[in-house]
Amino acid sequence: MVRPLSAATFILAVFGYTVCGEVYKGGRSRNHLCDYTQFMKLSDRIWTYLSSWNDSFICKRDFIKNITNDTVQMETQYNISNRKYSYNLTGKLSNVWGKKSPKNLLHMKDEYQDSVYKECVFASVNYTCAVLLVERLYLWPPVTFDLLVKESHLNEGPSADCMKEYNALVGARNIGQTNRTVYFAKCKNS
Repeated sequence: MVRPLSAATFILAVFGYTVCGEVYKGGRSRNHLCDYTQFMKLSDRIWTYLSSWNDSFICKRDFIKNITNDTVQMETQYNISNRKYSYNLTGKLSNVWGKKSPKNLLHMKDEYQDSVYKECVFASVNYTCAVLLVERLYLWPPVTFDLLVKESHLNEGPSADCMKEYNALVGARNIGQTNRTVYFAKCKNS
């Protein structure tokens, strides 16, 4: 005999849908083809174009200083209230499922020495832009998304497929997600 849905079950189901959404939920449950070793090249400048993390930084860019199959060294710069900040970091490249490739996971310590995992979930065919799922262990929300663009393609902006993927991922998260612009034309001169 089929029973009617209880109010508690209904509320739990609606809450689960609201929090999780329909798109990729993270948790390293997919082995994305995106590969950091293809996206990050020595001397590249990679700009954060959009972010769903509700913070006040703008003009964030990463300068790749060294990259091997297992590690990346970079300098990150960003601005807050017309003041420039900079820090160096070394990150470990790996595969979300422990395979040899693709290298789609970057684990590093941020400027406060907190662990951050950046999972590359999508990249354009020519690797001019990429969408990252960012997991911060000690901040809210714990999962956000960044859309990165190589400096050589800032004038064109991110490709349509990068924008579509980013917007779908951000749109699927209904709690604590905002879509904010990080890169502005004035950033190139900062």
